[in-house]
Amino acid sequence: MKKLISIELMGEVIGDIWYPPVEWTKEFNIKFAPDHKPFYREWHGLEDALNFISNDGDFQFAYINHMWGKVTWFNGKDYIVRYVDFNLTGKIFKDYIYN
Repeated sequence: MKKLISIELMGEVIGDIWYPPVEWTKEFNIKFAPDHKPFYREWHGLEDALNFISNDGDFQFAYINHMWGKVTWFNGKDYIVRYVDFNLTGKIFKDYIYN
């Protein structure tokens, strides 16, 4: 039986910072695991993660410039790791991507 160990989202955001008011980029790396949650409220999926990433405290609003993920699970014998590149043209990303 597979047991999900963690999901990590990594990438870069771009947007206007508060001061000085210029466009800036910043890398992000957030990890979701049973014992490690990046924020205090309950996580309900990818859209919650996108809101968390795009509402970074350094930016007025940040857009996702690119993003990839890493999923780790345990199958009872071995740890399995898979990487995924996100296609940011998907409907869920429409309000979060930089055009």
